[in-house]
Amino acid sequence: MTSEFGLHETFDHHFLSYEIGLMKPDQEIFKHVLEAIGHAPERILYFDDNRINVDAARKAGIHAWRVKGMNDTRSSLLESHKSL
Repeated sequence: MTSEFGLHETFDHHFLSYEIGLMKPDQEIFKHVLEAIGHAPERILYFDDNRINVDAARKAGIHAWRVKGMNDTRSSLLESHKSL
């Protein structure tokens, strides 16, 4: 999806579970990402369509939203910008 919408250029880091050998909702994947980017969890925005993954991200201290599709993601991103 990132290449489809031209998002690769927007983000500094990209994480693919098959590349790092970890899968959501395992807490280790969130720890890996946080260590790799060097930011505190409260500085991270996370969007997913799966409630279990969103709950796991929140458990790791990450701001997380459950979304369905790009329009919902866009709305949640705008909402998160206002609330943070």
